[in-house]
Amino acid sequence: MATVIRTMLYCLQYSKEAVVRFLSHLDLMRALERAFRRAGLPLVFSKGFNPQPRISYAGALAVGVTSSGEYLDVELKTEISPQEIKERLNRFLPAGIKIKEVVPVKKRQKSLTSLINLARYELTIFSGDFSENEIAQAVKQILALDSFFITRQSKKRQRKIDIRPGIFDLWACSDQQKLSLFFDLAVGGENQVRPQEVLELAKKYLFLNEDVSCQINRCGLYIFEAGKLYTPLEKS
Repeated sequence: MATVIRTMLYCLQYSKEAVVRFLSHLDLMRALERAFRRAGLPLVFSKGFNPQPRISYAGALAVGVTSSGEYLDVELKTEISPQEIKERLNRFLPAGIKIKEVVPVKKRQKSLTSLINLARYELTIFSGDFSENEIAQAVKQILALDSFFITRQSKKRQRKIDIRPGIFDLWACSDQQKLSLFFDLAVGGENQVRPQEVLELAKKYLFLNEDVSCQINRCGLYIFEAGKLYTPLEKS
């Protein structure tokens, strides 16, 4: 009779800071997987001709975008305390990538990518030339839109896409140096919206120049369920 090996699944939250914002998703994966190996964590590998570590990532982050809350699931051969996993990985990760929290997965039945349906972003515009009234009016106009069509380019063709159904919420705050726009966007499915597409909305309704200086940060990925927001850690 074959021996059944009990493995452990963990969900990790990590950040991608400004110093590594131009790192591609593939290079980010390589950096994380290299850290797992150097930390001596007992990864479980897939079967077949080209075994790969059983790590699944919760959606690719666009190049140039930072993040305060990315997630991955990893399968290990043995049980290790979450604090030890966090400390060992952070010892070997490059500057700008940091493990923030680790939890064992006990009750989740679906993959990260199938669960996450909302992303929260902060768009920081480095300009103080906005009055509170102008900002409030722009936010009100955007939220009042029935539709907003953009042209989305794929490898084979261009398509006109209405992104308004995928913008769940939008709000703003500002000071003399910058304006911060926060927005909740759909993740996955036909209503998925890219943060760069919301930037086009902001440019139109705030009358911004095409070359305006700005930075996009993904504040977090969430599971919106029964009117409430949950992090993947809370649903593990």
